[in-house]
Amino acid sequence: LVVADADRSQSVTVGDNLLRVAGPVGGGFTVRGNANVRNQIEFEEDATLNSSIGSLFVCGPGTDTALTSQRMRTARQISVSLVGHATVGAFESGDNCFPP
Repeated sequence: LVVADADRSQSVTVGDNLLRVAGPVGGGFTVRGNANVRNQIEFEEDATLNSSIGSLFVCGPGTDTALTSQRMRTARQISVSLVGHATVGAFESGDNCFPP
């Protein structure tokens, strides 16, 4: 959900403006966030982040976690800066694409 949080309650309440709804990621792909953006990404009115810098990890289907595997070579990391700028890069390391 993308919501303009009118009352700044950090949850969807009456009076908030629902901007966009999207379904889950399909095709066996997963999207996981690090601790700063695990549950939500919140922006201020000036488009800056209302939290620390965060990263999302987009991982293909399967369970292979070897960094040289096709699944891990095609995984992507989306980093969101404090000023709201997003960059996409290759997955580098860590456990964010490991099976749940």
